[in-house]
Amino acid sequence: MEYLQLDVWMETTDLSPSVDIRVPFTSLQTVKAFLETEDIEYFIMIKDLQVELLPESGRK
Repeated sequence: MEYLQLDVWMETTDLSPSVDIRVPFTSLQTVKAFLETEDIEYFIMIKDLQVELLPESGRK
């Protein structure tokens, strides 16, 4: 799945099986289909990371 350009984060001290993954929009449907096929539970934490990273205009 390297071609999907996923960024995967996992706490090294955490024994939990959860993993955070940044999925590019172009890979979103493929990743969702894979997770559903494998019956892997998932939820979206941030819908659009780019929007979250942009500074709000007019803030000081």
